[in-house]
Parts: sequence; C-alpha cells; structure tokens
Amino acid sequence: MRLLEKCFYPFCLLTCVCCTGYMIYSQFKYYLNNEDMASISYRIFNNEEQDEYPSFSLCFNGFGGKIFNQSHDIFNSNNVTRESYGDYLLGLEKDYPADFTTAVFDDVVVDIHKGYLIEFGGIVAPFHLNPLIEDLITTFRSSREICVSKKIVHRKNVKQEYDYIRLNSSMLYEQNLDVSVHVHKKGQLIRSMATEDVITKIYSATLKDGVYRDINIGQVDILRKRADGKIPCDQDMEDEDEYRMEQIIQSVGCIPTFWTQLAVSIGLNQTNPICKTAMDYSKVRTQLSNIWANISTLDITQKLHCTMMMASVTTRDQTAFVRPEQFLLRFKYHGNSYREIKNTKAYTRETLLGQIGGFVGMQ
Repeated sequence: MRLLEKCFYPFCLLTCVCCTGYMIYSQFKYYLNNEDMASISYRIFNNEEQDEYPSFSLCFNGFGGKIFNQSHDIFNSNNVTRESYGDYLLGLEKDYPADFTTAVFDDVVVDIHKGYLIEFGGIVAPFHLNPLIEDLITTFRSSREICVSKKIVHRKNVKQEYDYIRLNSSMLYEQNLDVSVHVHKKGQLIRSMATEDVITKIYSATLKDGVYRDINIGQVDILRKRADGKIPCDQDMEDEDEYRMEQIIQSVGCIPTFWTQLAVSIGLNQTNPICKTAMDYSKVRTQLSNIWANISTLDITQKLHCTMMMASVTTRDQTAFVRPEQFLLRFKYHGNSYREIKNTKAYTRETLLGQIGGFVGMQ
C-alpha cells in the first residue's frame, strides 16, 4: 500500500503540474493572439467632436482631357492639346515638348467654383431662418478627375436636416463632364473610390435637360478599431487621403502637378520638385492603381485611420421642379444617431492573470 501511495501520489502530482502548465500556456496563447471583442452602442451626431456626420464628395470625370479648359492659351498651340496633356499626366510614354512641363494644372483645369457651382448650403435643426452656407473644398485630383468634398464642421447638438448643391448643368453638359457622388467618412475619399462605393453617377448626356436627385442617408455605422490590434492603425491620423498622397510623393520623389496644393499645405514642396517626365507620372499612376486594386491588403503595410464609416444610402430622382439649366443634388439625413462598433482587446492582462491565478489556486 505504501509503495502504491509513493508511486501514485507523484504520478497525480506530475499530472496536475502538467495540466496546470498546459492551461497556463493556453492562456498565454489566447493573450498573444490579440483578438478583438466588439461592443455596439448608439451615439448622437454632433454630441461630441468625434460624432461627425458623413461627408460627401462630387468627382467630375472627363476622359480625353475633358477636365481641362479648352479656351486656355496653351491649348491654342500646335504642340499641346487637352488630350495629349491628359496622356502626359497619365504617364503614357511619348516624346513631349517642353510646353507640357511648363503647364500648371491649376491654370488649365476647369474651376468648379466658378460658374459651375451655383449654390451650396444646408438646413439644420433647431431651424435656421437663413440656410447655412457650407464649404466645398478641393480634395482629390488626377489626370482625369477633380473632386470636391463637404468640409465637416462640428456644431454642438445641431442636427443636420439636409444639404443641397446646385450646379450649372448646361456648363457640365457642354464640357462633357460626368459626375460621381461618394458618401464617406471625412478624409477617406480614396478608400471610397477604391471600393467603387459610388452612390450615384450622372452622365453628361443626361444633364442636358437638368437633373434633380435626392440622396437619402439612412443608417450610419462607425467602426472604431484598436491602434494596437492585429492590423495596426493610427488613431492620431487626421486625413487618410493626405497620408496616402504624401506616401506616393515621397516614394516617387516628385510632386505631380495636380497635387501641388496638397504639397504646399503639408510642406513637401520644400523638399520635392514638381514631376517633369512622363516616367514620373507613370510611377504615380502605378502606385495609385495599386492602392485602388489592393485597398484591403495594404492595411498590413501602411498606416490607416482607426475609424471607418459605412452608410446606407438610396437615391431617387425628382421629376418636379427640374430646371433645364440646373443640376440639383439634395442630401437628406434620416435620424440623428449612428451605430458605433468599438473594438476592444478580447483577452486583457487582467484576464490572463486572473485565469493563471485560478488554475494555480485549484492545484
């Protein structure tokens, strides 16, 4: 009996120690997996600065150099046409004369704020007798499109009823410009473009007789990720679009002429020259295409904003009050709250220590 006790007791003790060691190992493994746990709550728009409404962007698209002003002097020469200048900014390999390198994008591109934009405003609650005058700011530009976005301003406890944009449809029709509308989080237009999240597109041919379109913004979901999650993000990033364009400029080593405004605002013009060759623009186009084609896989290698926004949007054409010379967009906000999905660490250090203490205590 004593021999049995001497053998059985060490065996049981060894078994308990091994089990305890395995359980401690498994708890460390769960902790190191760094998994997320999501909690869902509802928050009121404009309650705090983080409770921002969706932004929206209008992108004016024109292949064959249609975004450029034909009446500009540089296009009156035999060397430069709108089409060839667009090809140059695309990086198509050709022998381009010096006129192309001296052309300034800001000078030759059409200015949406002059003539094309008639009115941009909004209605909020508590009701204002006079409509708010909103701001449309220039955001993304390329060889084929120019985009303007609503500037998001925090207004404490103010509910946005709707925004409206009135454009000159006759000028857009004559310039042969198509219009794409994106609804997205502030500073994430490139992400919306990459996922082809186009809310509505109005082709230039339909603008001849005028358009009046309602864009209804319903349920809004905002995902707030952890900065130290499996896919890291930057919680201090203010504008994801600016970050991506800055990365391209620094990689290529020069500033595309269509991003000159951005380079000046963030100081890159002090260290980088303006791109001069078609090869430079080809590199810019390649890197931008890679972002659009691989927006999800780039999450691992590049910083992203920790906040993402998804909105449920429907559109409806209004047949009444359509004016032949005007293109009216009305953005209607349904509801004054949004759903917040917040990621936290599923297995914290406190959980780890508690589990280990429990297993050791049992033994």
